[in-house]
Amino acid sequence: MNLTIEQMRKIVDGAPEGFDVYETDTHVFDLDELRAAIADHDRTDYVSDIRNHISPMTIVQGD
Repeated sequence: MNLTIEQMRKIVDGAPEGFDVYETDTHVFDLDELRAAIADHDRTDYVSDIRNHISPMTIVQGD
C-alpha cells in the first residue's frame, strides 16, 4: 500500500499512545516505520534556488 505523507501523519496522530502497531480493517501499520518515513521526509532538503546550495567560489551565469 502506497501512502502519502499526509496519510502517514494521520495514522500516527490517530494511533493510541504506547502502541507499536496500528491495525485497520485491511492493514497493519508499523508505527515506528511510519515515524521514520515522516522524519526522513521532513529532513529532505528541497532546493529552491541552486545559488544557495553551491560553493561561494562557483560562478553562476544567468539573470
